[in-house]
Amino acid sequence: MGRRNPIVAFALLALSTAPALARQPGPSVPMTLLAPQPMSVALSLTELEIDFSDRAAARQMVIPAGRDDARVQSEQDGTAVLSISGVAALDDLRDTARALEAVNPGARANFVIYETRRNGAGERMVLTSRVALIVTDPASRGVIEAYASRNPQPVAGVPGGYTLDAADPLEAIRLADELRSRPGVRTVYPLIKRRSALR
Repeated sequence: MGRRNPIVAFALLALSTAPALARQPGPSVPMTLLAPQPMSVALSLTELEIDFSDRAAARQMVIPAGRDDARVQSEQDGTAVLSISGVAALDDLRDTARALEAVNPGARANFVIYETRRNGAGERMVLTSRVALIVTDPASRGVIEAYASRNPQPVAGVPGGYTLDAADPLEAIRLADELRSRPGVRTVYPLIKRRSALR
């Protein structure tokens, strides 16, 4: 059997299962992500997805005081999907996400995106706070050492492959853009979860 293409292997990592809402996105912010190919998406300002998969995380969703606009729409397999209102900008969305993480220790708040298509809203996906990175050779380990504070974790079966942690999904985009300009980086992009597994 031939060697697996490392980019394909990372695609397998990114295409994991995530619960979905059967509705069109509301207010959103258009952007282009490199994941790793350019992708036009709309980042929703009315949804957040809270990941409780960390063993240290509590399993019961807590809404911050004073946030009556946030409601749990569904909970499944350690994940809660929230609808929110009153968020007008990405900074507001990030503040809301951080407030949710503060009252739900160990949980991670991810952003919801929809692929932009000519015929309307596309697939619902989740933008995480993790970054996929592949360095070109062992000599490029200096890149990993320079980002030791990002908790680099090697990916089994992907030579030179790592995942890095960012503070939030917007920081993951910024971190990927920063790493993209570093010598020795083969490919880097924020990790995205899709709602159906790759078959």
